[in-house]
Amino acid sequence: MDLFEKVVSLCKRRGFIFQCSEIYGGARSLYDFGHWGALLKENIKKFWLESIVFRRQDCFLLDGSCLLPYCVVKASGHIDSFCDPLAECKKCNLRFRVDKVRAEFGKVQCPSCGSQEVSEERLFNLMFRTNLGPIDSIDLLQKKIAEGVHGLDLVEAVNKESVFLRPETAQNIFTQFGNFVKTYGVKAPFGIAQVGKAFRNEITTERLVFRVAEFEQMELEYFIDPSDEQKFFNYWIEARFSWWEKLIGNKSVIRLREYSVDELAHYAKACVDIEFNFPWGFDEVEGIASRTDFDIRAHMAASGKDLSCLNSQGEKIIPWVIEPSCGLTRAWFAVLLASYKEIEGRDADNNLKYRVVLSLPNFLAPVKAAIFPLVKNSELVEFSQEVFRCAKAENIPCSIDLNHSIGKRYAKHDEIGTPFCITIDFDSLKDKSVTVRFRDTAEQIRMGYQDAISFVKKECSFPVLEI
Repeated sequence: MDLFEKVVSLCKRRGFIFQCSEIYGGARSLYDFGHWGALLKENIKKFWLESIVFRRQDCFLLDGSCLLPYCVVKASGHIDSFCDPLAECKKCNLRFRVDKVRAEFGKVQCPSCGSQEVSEERLFNLMFRTNLGPIDSIDLLQKKIAEGVHGLDLVEAVNKESVFLRPETAQNIFTQFGNFVKTYGVKAPFGIAQVGKAFRNEITTERLVFRVAEFEQMELEYFIDPSDEQKFFNYWIEARFSWWEKLIGNKSVIRLREYSVDELAHYAKACVDIEFNFPWGFDEVEGIASRTDFDIRAHMAASGKDLSCLNSQGEKIIPWVIEPSCGLTRAWFAVLLASYKEIEGRDADNNLKYRVVLSLPNFLAPVKAAIFPLVKNSELVEFSQEVFRCAKAENIPCSIDLNHSIGKRYAKHDEIGTPFCITIDFDSLKDKSVTVRFRDTAEQIRMGYQDAISFVKKECSFPVLEI
């Protein structure tokens, strides 16, 4: 198996992720995160919020609606421009993205059967449309037809009375910009951050959670004086790359890639991607874009509202925007791939074996310490529960594990990324000492249980971030 298959197998085996509605055969490209997977995702989110919001004075947090009215996505350009080229194979009826196939094969052919008998390409809008209120899509369509509306006018009429699942989290920020300026009295430069779900009706979904219909984003819109554009563009590229270095723990598997002019989105002056070396090659995990004042001016024009603000000198400006946009779901997957290891060792008979270890950075681990009574003895279990209570009092995510042999418990926690295992034995009842085992090396050291708790807390704290 290659790395991708091994990590997918681990995720399923240890319950990091499940296919949505699996008991009914599963839903294509939709996933539910299990306990360990959800906790890992929450830790990545916390680390992002620490770096973007909690340790800064100039960035504010928004939690916006996942549903957006037509007027917002029309003004932002998503109705007209948020499309991928689609074609259909006339032989096997597979629908596919033309640009991706052309990039892979150098020509347009079916990626499944190889046939070059394909339909003419057409633009496919990626947004999910739904209705707000008691009239569903069919009723609305029939109503407009009865009113004599047809063709493109019919599409526009139905769209206007629809709402859309947001294709990105940025538009909530732009439409609430004026409220933040007025309510918090902020001046440029300042930022508005958001973590949340986004939805794209992707033509092709692939590679577990790398490209799916429902995913999570962590986005910052940083509003600046236009004269400071290059300074802050460079600043955020450096800051975000540094964050990724700490998240992944391996600088060699991430890189920067600057967009060429013909790759830029319609709203961008410049863009740099942070890419991770996935098993299929380097691919995007975050983009840092200079969005100019496109969005602010678009919503000013469409709404008729003044979305200006003051700069640090008290001058009235229409701000430009630097946008670091990170895929939380992709970050989660990249962390798992970067952390997977098979460590060589020997069994009791001195035979060669390999130990599967999820070598997560300690601060990201879903469980920081697993507490084991050596055997199911009532006194050992009681002391283990005391150690557990003390660790919880220090806000250390930990668990007590009583099932199976000590070896199997070590193997389980190696695979879910637990950095430390604390074993309680009969000597612990005499001197209150415990054995602390290190995940990556399997080294074991003896210390007092209070010292062990302090040690785990220190080793699992968030890294220092330079602002």
